[in-house]
Amino acid sequence: MNPVSARLLGQQLVCPQFSTPHDVVSWMGAMQAQDYKAMRWAVEMRTKRPSVKAFEKAFNEGSIIRTHLLRSTWQLVASDDYRWMIDLCSGKARSSIRGWMKQQGLSISEAEERRFQDFLCRTLKGRGSLNREAMEAIVKESTFAAELPRLKYQMVLAEVSGIVCSGDLTERDRTYILTEDKIPPQVSLTREEALAELAHRYFRSHSPATLEDFVWWSGLNTGECKMGVEAIRDRLIEEPWKGLNFFLHKDTRTRGFRSGCIHLLPAYDEYLIGYKSRHVALHPDWKHRAHDNRGIFWPVILLDGEVVGNWSAVGGEVRTEMFRQDALLAPAALRYQKAPGNLEAMGDQKELGNQKALGNLEALGIQEALGNQKALGIQEALGNQEALEKEIARFRKSFCAAPKETGGVQAEVCLPLQQEGRDANIRVAEAIFIVSH
Repeated sequence: MNPVSARLLGQQLVCPQFSTPHDVVSWMGAMQAQDYKAMRWAVEMRTKRPSVKAFEKAFNEGSIIRTHLLRSTWQLVASDDYRWMIDLCSGKARSSIRGWMKQQGLSISEAEERRFQDFLCRTLKGRGSLNREAMEAIVKESTFAAELPRLKYQMVLAEVSGIVCSGDLTERDRTYILTEDKIPPQVSLTREEALAELAHRYFRSHSPATLEDFVWWSGLNTGECKMGVEAIRDRLIEEPWKGLNFFLHKDTRTRGFRSGCIHLLPAYDEYLIGYKSRHVALHPDWKHRAHDNRGIFWPVILLDGEVVGNWSAVGGEVRTEMFRQDALLAPAALRYQKAPGNLEAMGDQKELGNQKALGNLEALGIQEALGNQKALGIQEALGNQEALEKEIARFRKSFCAAPKETGGVQAEVCLPLQQEGRDANIRVAEAIFIVSH
C-alpha cells in the first residue's frame, strides 16, 4: 500500500475527476474552511480547471455552504448535504461551543438562545446577505441590544442549529443569510443512515485512513464513528501499515499518480487537517513548519505528496521556502542514492573522509541515473523547479485578479494568502474560531 499516492488521488489533488466546486465539496463530504480566503484555493485546486469565478458562482448560488459544523469549526458542505449533516452534528457541536464558553466565563441559556434565534428568523426573512456590521446594527436597534457582547457566540449557535448560514462571497468579510432563504427543504436521514453516509464520504475521499482519523475529522464520539464504519464495512478493505490499521474504500484509485508533482497547499487543507495520522505525509522533524501545537496550520508545499516547504502569496508575488534539503533533487537521484550498493559507490564522506570518494556524476554514471531532462521535466535534472513554477502559474491563473492600472503600471492583485507568522498574534487553538469570528 502506498498511502501517500492513494490520498493524493482520493483527495482529487492528482488527476481530479470533477469540474465544479459543488462536486468536489460533495465528494469530500466536508472541507475545512477556517480561512475565508484560503478555502477558495482548497476547492479550486481540486477541480479540473481551477477558477475563482466558478467558486464564487457556486458559493453565491448556494450550491456550496460555509457554516460551523464538524469539530465546531468552519466547514464547506454541498447544499444538498447541509440539512442531514446539521441534524447529525449539531448536538456535539453545540455541546463543544458551550463548553468553550464556560471556560471563558460566558453563558447563554437555552431560553436566551431560542429567543434570539426566533428574532433572527423574523428579522432576516427576505433580507438576503448581511455582513457582520449590518448584523450588529440590526441587533443594536432591537430589544436584543444587550446581546451585542455575546453576538459572535449567538451567531455560531444559530449556525450549528441550522438557522443561518453563509450569504454571498466577499473579498474579506463573511456574510450571513437565513438558511430557509437559501437552502430548500430536503429529505431527512435517520441518524444511522447519516452516520453511514458520513463514513462513506470520508473514507471514499480520504482513504487510506484509520478509525481514529474518522473520529477526529467528524468530531463525533468513537462509538458513533464505529457504527458508521460498520454500516459500510462491505465497502472497506482493512490493511495494516507501520503498526496502524488503515481502511481503504473500494472506490480508492491506485492509478494516475506520477512522481515529480508539486502542490501549493493552503492553510487548514484537508490533506493534513483531515487526519490524525499526518505523519504519512509530514515527517515529525518538519511538523512545526506545517502547524503548531495550538491548532494553527500554515500553507505548505507538497512534493509527491510529502510536505517539503512553505509558501505565501501577497500582492501578486508567490514566495516559496524549501526546508527539506533534498526537495529540489530529481526523483531519479533520490532513487539512485537509496538503491542498495549505490551509497557505497557514491562514497560515504563521513566514513571514508575523502571528498573524492563521492566521485563526479559523470564518472560514476549518476548523470544517466538522474534521468533525462525532457523525460523528467526537471531543469538540468537537478530537481522539481519546473513543476513548482507550473503549480505557481496554476495558482496565479486561478486566484489572482485581472491586471489593473497602478500608477501607469500593469499590476496583478492576489487575495492575500500568507503564512501567518509564528510570531504574529494569530488565532489560538481550533476552538478560537468563536472569538475571532
